[in-house]
Amino acid sequence: MPFVLTPPMFRIDPGKGQTVRLLYNQSPMPQDRESVYWLNMLEVPPKASDEDVNYIQMAFRTRIKVFFRPKELNVQEKVQEAAAQLKWSLAKSAGGKAYSLEVSNPTPYHVSFMRFKIEGAGGKSVTNDDGGMVEPMKTASFPLDAGELPPGPLKLTYNWLNDFGAAIAGETQVSK
Repeated sequence: MPFVLTPPMFRIDPGKGQTVRLLYNQSPMPQDRESVYWLNMLEVPPKASDEDVNYIQMAFRTRIKVFFRPKELNVQEKVQEAAAQLKWSLAKSAGGKAYSLEVSNPTPYHVSFMRFKIEGAGGKSVTNDDGGMVEPMKTASFPLDAGELPPGPLKLTYNWLNDFGAAIAGETQVSK
């Protein structure tokens, strides 16, 4: 791993907090595109005392995307334009009944989505609320919830996440 988390393990007393540091260890990384890693944090509660007869004990795992962006690519205006440069298309599944939304990313940036909605004539729509992410210089496919697409010209609306985690609305036309 090109990163070190410090401290790797710690105890948090009730009413307190803890800061962790993620340090880059200078391992070689691609310089022509972003790289993405997952930071997994596991919270394990203390064991309940024998006096507590009725209790539920739960452990929580938090997954956080960590992006490594080379200095040459750290131009905020270009990052904001990445979603506008995506190429969208619709593809039928192998059975020919269901559709999926395909997005091609010609930029060196990852683009994360929250949801997709395709609207046609008469207010009919097809959605995907699972979201996902398309990697730099690659194509990703996202299945749509309904099998039949609405008639007429199709408008795609989507929400993508910027560097601060804010959802930004996007809109474009797609064809069957």
